[in-house]
Amino acid sequence: MGTDGDIAAALGETFDPNAHEAATDFELIPVAWYPVMIDYAEVKTTNDKLGAYLEMELTIIGEVLAGRKLWARITLINVNEKAVEIGQRELAAVGQALGLPAITDSSDLKDGTLMVKTKIRPAVTAEKSRDGKPHEASNDVGAYKAIDGAAPAKPETAPVAAPAQTAAAAAPATKPAPAATGGKRPWEK
Repeated sequence: MGTDGDIAAALGETFDPNAHEAATDFELIPVAWYPVMIDYAEVKTTNDKLGAYLEMELTIIGEVLAGRKLWARITLINVNEKAVEIGQRELAAVGQALGLPAITDSSDLKDGTLMVKTKIRPAVTAEKSRDGKPHEASNDVGAYKAIDGAAPAKPETAPVAAPAQTAAAAAPATKPAPAATGGKRPWEK
């Protein structure tokens, strides 16, 4: 335990746990479309250092379940080309829902508002999980669209071909390097 009073220093006073309502276990968010704001977006390297993903923290806004949090991960670089293709489609949906003509940095997404459709990831036993630990059922984001509900217009430029994803090409980086074709990343149109 720290002895420097960092909590009291941060708050300007000693924290009284009995003066506040304690956090409780949250129930899963039902499957539906919800308006959200992107509070946080950052590109992170995978644990195996062979890939990268965009992690976003989303807060539900509006009247239903306002303030509840969701987290989304979108694959950017992976040795599995299908995972990259899915990630590019998801990032395209986010960018189109936000009305962005291009995405250069994860900070371009911060404070953006859009609709997300939740889905439920079922619980997994320790024997069936990748890390050998059991996991409770949780929420995932299954789809993205503009707040007004209209389907975003497709860009009129030809899509950029995705580069081959090999372990050598997927070297860890905070931000993925531009693709060899046209200097654009695969999700940039």
